Amino acid sequence: MNRGQLSTRIQERLDRYDSTTQTQIDNMIDEVIRTVEQTYPLAYNKKSQDTPLTADENIYTLPATLIYHHPFDLMLENIAATSKYAFLVKTHDGYFNKWFSKINLSGVPEYWRITGGDNSNEFQLYPVTPQARNLKLGNGYYYSGAFTADAGGGEGDTESTWLTTYFPNLIIEGVVAELARLYNYTEKAAEASIMYQLRLNGAPEQGIAGLIPTEKKRNRKGRILRVKTMDDFPVATARKMRFAGG
Repeated sequence: MNRGQLSTRIQERLDRYDSTTQTQIDNMIDEVIRTVEQTYPLAYNKKSQDTPLTADENIYTLPATLIYHHPFDLMLENIAATSKYAFLVKTHDGYFNKWFSKINLSGVPEYWRITGGDNSNEFQLYPVTPQARNLKLGNGYYYSGAFTADAGGGEGDTESTWLTTYFPNLIIEGVVAELARLYNYTEKAAEASIMYQLRLNGAPEQGIAGLIPTEKKRNRKGRILRVKTMDDFPVATARKMRFAGG
């Protein structure tokens, strides 16, 4: 379904067709999609991207649309062989502060940590690269973003995403649950909340596959649900696992 079709279904469920409700529906569709994308790492949100590193700079910013609590890796490009990358090892403040006293030490970056900053998305590299090179943020999961107004001044009603195409009822139930609570439609809110959880987590006995079980099945290889990232290992082990870079 596209957003216009979702909106029509939601209006029918709420039996409200006024312009204020329409605006709330548009905003809530975006909000529910963001919430679903936060809940589980979905394959359609996954991508890798490069960012240039500047000589003698060690503080950088993660993309604003990156979902930080989903797994991702930072990998440093090998200058001598640009098709090769070395994983950077993520450390936490205690380890970083104890072992890396010379914060501005020049060399090939091997470690990184989240430092926060004004928007809580800055990170620091150690050592500090003395020359420009590329850093790859690999296997990250990103918000798909809000629907945008179309060129004719509409509200993007013809737009759709993978989620609205294959799991439209999940979005509908989520929006109805939130707006029904707002309008004090107690029974509708309770019913929609239950159906939202069933659409999200699955209910085989009711013939509902569920988004998360479906994604797990699609990503399953043997008994492995996802590839481990460097953050899953102790720092000492992760460092030994880095493949050649520099």
